[in-house]
Amino acid sequence: ESSWALHSLFWKRLKAYLMAAPFIIRLLVLHAAAASQDCCEGTCGEENMEVNFLQTNVNSASLSRRKAHPWRQAFGNERRCVTNEVVPSLSSIKPAWNWSSPIGRYSTVLGGGPVIDTTGNFYVVSSEGVHKVSPEGQQLWFHAFPVGINNQVYLFGDTVLGSCKGDGTAFALDISTGSLVWQTKLAEDAGWDSGYPAAYDGIFVVGAGMGHHPSNTGGNVHVFGLNATTGAKLWQFAPEVPVWNLAPLFPGDSSTVFMDFAGNVYKLSLETGKQIWKTLALNDQGSFSDGGAILGSSLVYTCSNIGEGHGSEGTRGAVRAYGLSDGKMAWEQMLPSPCNSYPAVGMLAGASDLSVVVTPGAFIGSLSIHGSVMAFDAITGKRQWQYQCPVWHGVMARNDYPTMAQCIPAHWSAPVITADGKVLAVRIDGLLYQLHDSLQGQRESLDPAAPKDLNFETTPGVQAETLDLERSSLHGAFAFAPNTMAVNTCDSLFVFRY
Repeated sequence: ESSWALHSLFWKRLKAYLMAAPFIIRLLVLHAAAASQDCCEGTCGEENMEVNFLQTNVNSASLSRRKAHPWRQAFGNERRCVTNEVVPSLSSIKPAWNWSSPIGRYSTVLGGGPVIDTTGNFYVVSSEGVHKVSPEGQQLWFHAFPVGINNQVYLFGDTVLGSCKGDGTAFALDISTGSLVWQTKLAEDAGWDSGYPAAYDGIFVVGAGMGHHPSNTGGNVHVFGLNATTGAKLWQFAPEVPVWNLAPLFPGDSSTVFMDFAGNVYKLSLETGKQIWKTLALNDQGSFSDGGAILGSSLVYTCSNIGEGHGSEGTRGAVRAYGLSDGKMAWEQMLPSPCNSYPAVGMLAGASDLSVVVTPGAFIGSLSIHGSVMAFDAITGKRQWQYQCPVWHGVMARNDYPTMAQCIPAHWSAPVITADGKVLAVRIDGLLYQLHDSLQGQRESLDPAAPKDLNFETTPGVQAETLDLERSSLHGAFAFAPNTMAVNTCDSLFVFRY
């Protein structure tokens, strides 16, 4: 179901509850009080969310603690790469402020993007540790991890969850003080990729154990489920090939779904880690992608590479849709460039149905690198529009030199679809792009297949604006709160107010 449908259902049920006899409400409150776990948005099921909403109305002292964080994880609270915010034209806004690590803008790399708590504070990971930054851009606390950290953090109630690369540990920090709440050893080490671990129903899903696969060194050979409150290890799972930039998804049916670096997709029981289904990208086991998977309504969408492709210029990628219930492939599109980031699933400008947006583009290492943005119908996979970016002429990403702490991004950040159907993404040229289709429904339908030629033409009516951020980003670059957009580049946090 769409989030709007769920909200409608929620309010209908709430109205019914409030019209009921008072003793029924008291019964619900007592039932909620007996629950063993606090229920924050996205950390428990729909029924418990409703019960706890009633409880917070009765017990107002706990309201602020139970209020959902507006952006608790990479890719949004539903992990669809969408936001309810409408971002003004890029030509009309500028950052209210920007923040860089106190040790120097070019002396570290910011992992992923920020997350935002209920009072508007930002939590940012640098190579040295976790920083809490105030709504005005002042550092409030810093928790150092000398072994190194590269994964974006997750906000779980009153704690900040994360994991380290140097020693293969997961941890929880107190959200107010930054002090260590728990730390759990998972493996001897972990990959240096920028992962996006997350929690649901009180279980924290995270990767550890650096991979040494013939296709690529790095990533993690195990996925773990931990008790998010205590750090106790509940289960572990070994995928076919290592996971890279692990971003677990939670469809809401007591499961977790994720992709490994060859495009294989897994669905596990969230409580036990037992495999429910596994779908292999059979012809792509020698491939590698920096990309991952994102949730739709009844499908999961993946961005990966094909054959023996490792994401370089001149190779091709694929976007695929699989059924969440059974893992069967619903459709696929072969792309003219590698697929090295994450899809976004949402409503585009002028559309009446969901679309899937991907950002094909090769890794660094070539003198000329193509990049583009493409939209497809989420149910049928038919192509809707495409945008061709200027070719990037540079072996490295912009301002990513060996003389500084190197970020080595993919090609794009993950795209985000805003409430007015525009698409945002940051590219290796250091530009923030904002795209929209001004002629949706006013032109003849395109050939349903994606183009094969690298030098395709932009679809008429697709327009783009850019804003210079001077450096590229990792996948989880964006975070949103009311009237706020935050964007991480590899070295700075930019905050826009509108």
